[in-house]
Amino acid sequence: MPGVRLLSVGLLSAALLAGCGAFGGVDDELERLRQPPDLGLGSPTGSASAPPALPPAQGELVLAAEPARLLLPYPFYEAWRRVGLTLDRLGFTLEDRDRTAGQYFVRYDPQADGIRREKGFLESLAFWRGEPDRLALYVIQLQRDGRQTVVTVTDEDGAAAPAEVAERILTLLHEQLR
Repeated sequence: MPGVRLLSVGLLSAALLAGCGAFGGVDDELERLRQPPDLGLGSPTGSASAPPALPPAQGELVLAAEPARLLLPYPFYEAWRRVGLTLDRLGFTLEDRDRTAGQYFVRYDPQADGIRREKGFLESLAFWRGEPDRLALYVIQLQRDGRQTVVTVTDEDGAAAPAEVAERILTLLHEQLR
């Protein structure tokens, strides 16, 4: 009887090892089902295709020129829509806009730099301190230039905005448009 037990244990062990693929008994069809499909448009033989190209950068930021500008590779109406959505996402205070002139009128605080401090309870009771300085009004100007759109920043009088303010606003727009 010990021989039958040894034979049973041996056959059971061989069956278990074959089931887990230790002897290479895995069906080719089963192996293909385990691997994710190749969704690329490469060759049907399953050879590795080149990785997809990354989309081009969403515009070119030109800070060396006077005035600083952002060149967007979109027609005017697409650039208008994207810049408007980006301004909203960045939290700019939009005072007005004029689509026919390609202008967004926004309030911007250069000292805030994206971080606003919450007013405490005692600060809100300090009515004698007066109104804080109003934020400066800037115009984000979009102009057609062939197949692209040029974005510049001016002050409310139409003069060039201070270089550091224009660079900061255009940099924020460029980073969010990627």
